[in-house]
Amino acid sequence: MSDCLICNSEESNFFFNTKYFQVKHGLMASQILGYLILSPKRHLEAWSDMSEEELAEFPNLIKNLESLLIKHVNAERVYTVTISEAVRHLHFHLIPRSNTAEVKGIDLIQQATQQKVQTNNYISPESIHSLQETLKKDLEKNIYKNLKS
Repeated sequence: MSDCLICNSEESNFFFNTKYFQVKHGLMASQILGYLILSPKRHLEAWSDMSEEELAEFPNLIKNLESLLIKHVNAERVYTVTISEAVRHLHFHLIPRSNTAEVKGIDLIQQATQQKVQTNNYISPESIHSLQETLKKDLEKNIYKNLKS
């Protein structure tokens, strides 16, 4: 789709790619380290548009991303949300929450997806880049060697 923000994103915005999906860190304005956005590479607007191959790859990718967020950002819970209203390309928000987080549930989801920051934490670009490199190495080394595009 010519006006789709995800379809028109530069490949460099995504730090990890499988055959059917791409992963990037969510917007820095959300101030949530480990907030990831997982999106299909091709333009889809609904689950029902996914091919059998895409559906087969999806659950293991979500499972492994969640495990890595638990490991690397000490997430106690990872919220997985799809809204696809403002951006009509099916995509999934993975929003980690630590056990010491001041903001939880819907408020944390709103902070991530609408950048309505409710804490004074500052996440530096360097922290995000470092986490992306760590996640990418773990994914490539242990999980998705055979799915890397």
